[in-house]
Amino acid sequence: MSIALQGDWGTGKTSFINSMQAILDSTKEHKTIYFNIWQYSRFNMSDDLYTSFVLSINSAIECLSNNDKKKVENVKSVLKGICSSL
Repeated sequence: MSIALQGDWGTGKTSFINSMQAILDSTKEHKTIYFNIWQYSRFNMSDDLYTSFVLSINSAIECLSNNDKKKVENVKSVLKGICSSL
């Protein structure tokens, strides 16, 4: 699942995301990955966006590798398929 928030500067978007991330991560049933897409639009790095997004997911998965190797390998396989289809 992905969540996108829109709102004016200073309306609490980041605070909301941080609160939701803390709640979800505390359940141990979910793993959240925070990816700041804003930096790519601000610095005109849109060409690197997709690669950086996939690498962020891969890094988060590496942190889980001790917990459930089969799930990690399944997700990595999907990521490799996505990357090779581009």
